[in-house]
Amino acid sequence: TPLAAEARTLAEHLRDAGFATAGLSANPFVSRHTGYDRGFDHFSDPSDAASFLVAPLVQLLLNADGGLAHRLGLASGSLYYEPAQRLFARGVRLLGELPRPAFLYLHAMDVHGPYLPPRRLLPAGYDASAYVPYSRFLRLPRETLLDPASEPILANARERYAAGVRHTDEAIGRLAEPGFSADPY
Repeated sequence: TPLAAEARTLAEHLRDAGFATAGLSANPFVSRHTGYDRGFDHFSDPSDAASFLVAPLVQLLLNADGGLAHRLGLASGSLYYEPAQRLFARGVRLLGELPRPAFLYLHAMDVHGPYLPPRRLLPAGYDASAYVPYSRFLRLPRETLLDPASEPILANARERYAAGVRHTDEAIGRLAEPGFSADPY
């Protein structure tokens, strides 16, 4: 839903109070196209990426074979969204360029569908054969999901979600490290 015209954003309040404001969003729904750039002196969203127009085609191809690319370890969430580590590093670099006081908003998507975290964060014994592409998973009827035979599919989705949380937690943890560098990960 686009931001309501009468809504006043935190960025607008802070900019009016003398803050430099910057926002980086990996979420296509939190973008300038939906009005969420209001109040930011600098705002970047997925449409700024050079691959923005190519990504839907790549996603379609990767989902076409029931997640073969994921099972082979070739697909990751970075095909859909800018990874949190890269987004946060860009944010830290940008923050270093902003006058003070400054407000920086970072919106990561690593804990969102299609739930394709780095494979190294999946648990030992992860069952890749139970993978169902996110677009197909969303269309599964409730009855199917409640059927005990679907437990491997649900367990797979839970494991991928939890690994996405671990991935984002790592990225946030790196921000808190002394001497954090904005060099690419």
